[in-house]
Formats: sequence, C-alpha cells, structure tokens
Amino acid sequence: YTGSQKFRPGPYSFNELGKTAEATIKAGGANGFWFYTHTVKRSDSDTAPYSLAPNPDQGTRREFKGMVDRIHTAGGKALVWLSTAGLHPHGDLKQEWMYRGVDSRPWISWGFNAHEFIAACNPLHPGFRQYMLDWTRRYLEDYDADGFFLDCGVFSYPHVP
Repeated sequence: YTGSQKFRPGPYSFNELGKTAEATIKAGGANGFWFYTHTVKRSDSDTAPYSLAPNPDQGTRREFKGMVDRIHTAGGKALVWLSTAGLHPHGDLKQEWMYRGVDSRPWISWGFNAHEFIAACNPLHPGFRQYMLDWTRRYLEDYDADGFFLDCGVFSYPHVP
C-alpha cells in the first residue's frame, strides 16, 4: 500500500504486492518489505497462522516466489514474518506440539474462542522445532527470502516434557 493508492482491505495478491513494492522502490519510498505468512481472521483484522506457508488466500507459492523476485530485481529486500507463538488448531498444528493447561485443554496464546485462536506451541518440542526449521530453510532456499521476524519470540513458557 502506498499513499497514492486508495486503501482497501486485503489480503492483496502476491502479484499486486510485488507490483506495488516495485513501484515503491522505484519512487524511493522503501527498500524492504515484510510479509505475513498468517491468514486474516474472519472475526477481526488480526491474524491466525494456520501454517507457516505463504498465505494461499494471496496466491500460489510460485506467485510468492515471483513477488520476491520482482522485489529483488527492483533492488529491494523481502522479509518474512513468522509466528512463533503457535498455530491455529485447524491448520498444520500437531496435537503433541501444544501446551495444555491442568484441564488438558490447549493453552491459548492469542484469540478468544474455539474457532479464532492460536494454540501455544512448545518451542522445545522436537517436532515443532523441525517444522520451524524446515519452513525457515524453505523461505531461504526456495523463495530467496532475505530475513525473518520471529513474532512473539519473547514469550516464556515452562518446559513440559
């Protein structure tokens, strides 16, 4: 989104974002762009990561790579914003990755009800760690991302074996 465009709610397609980023770089307005991997919740403007993959509501993975290539060709950097707080329970989340309360229900790290929340994941669980590493590697090797912001990395959780 640039000030010269009329705002409209997203999600914007990867093709639109690449085109806007290119124009912004050429106009001298920015040279780096953060991209959420999150999907937008139905109930508000917040996010709910079903997966760490590029948001399918914005286009294909090939289109995501095309957007990154377009940004690079224009002289910019493409950075990926990844949630480390957890995942939506109806996406890639594995039950064994979740923290649970004394009542055995998932610990909610963000959100408020059974349809629109993020279950907190144990960053020490080998499966969740591998999932994070695999996606981080994929963004670097397959999509040529230039860096990451690991959202909610400051949360402290107790170790639960």
